[in-house]
Amino acid sequence: MKRLLAHLNNLSESPALLNQEVTTVLSIFCEKFERRVQEIDTISDEGYVKVTFSDETIGYVDVDKNVLIEIEDSFQLTVFTFARHNNQWQFSERNCYDIAGTMTPQASRLAPRMAQSSSPA
Repeated sequence: MKRLLAHLNNLSESPALLNQEVTTVLSIFCEKFERRVQEIDTISDEGYVKVTFSDETIGYVDVDKNVLIEIEDSFQLTVFTFARHNNQWQFSERNCYDIAGTMTPQASRLAPRMAQSSSPA
């Protein structure tokens, strides 16, 4: 992870958006859920980050207030929420939504929001 992050300034057009909070949360996420970051693909104008993990799973990170990491497969959307408590980032909850169901909150799906924010005006 540290080697990957050391090269981000060269890879990203907006390295400022990949800040200390995001890298800290990604580290906590990888440690807690036994994942490894392979590549950080996209940082959008809106502050969303697209991450490819070593198992080829794609995750989307929302860097507003709490940090959300979303992982979507063919059947469900899983949203991992990290919040700051006593000046430390901590995992706070995991919510799973059925992709085909009506329970999936539209606003929580980052992939479509990233596509909208990256498209030309």
